[in-house]
Amino acid sequence: FILTVLALPLLTMLPAFDITIVLPQQQTFVLFPFVNPYFQTFHVLSSIFLAYIVLQVLPNYLKNKSKLSLLVLLSFLSILFYHVLMFAVAMHPICFALAHFSLLAGFGLLLLMLVKVGVDERERSKIKNASHR
Repeated sequence: FILTVLALPLLTMLPAFDITIVLPQQQTFVLFPFVNPYFQTFHVLSSIFLAYIVLQVLPNYLKNKSKLSLLVLLSFLSILFYHVLMFAVAMHPICFALAHFSLLAGFGLLLLMLVKVGVDERERSKIKNASHR
């Protein structure tokens, strides 16, 4: 982990080039932000970190088999899928939309998990307060 953090500034010093692709209809499609080495380095490192997180969350889900653990696992998988799909943007532009829907789903699942935890906590505190009276 420390080696990765120290190597990040060195990796981002790679030269950035604009890449232009000529489509069959003779239209020009500029892919600068998506093929830029800075952009790719970010997604590579993010994918590595998220894969590590998924590998840590998976045993927790397999052990507990709870809905909340499943929501956390699916949310991190969805966010990981976003970073993986961003590599394919240069090959097919539809991957851009799919990647962002995946990111939206991932954060939505995390939000749903937090809402469920909050609702469960309120119910527990009501039960606890009612039993103390």
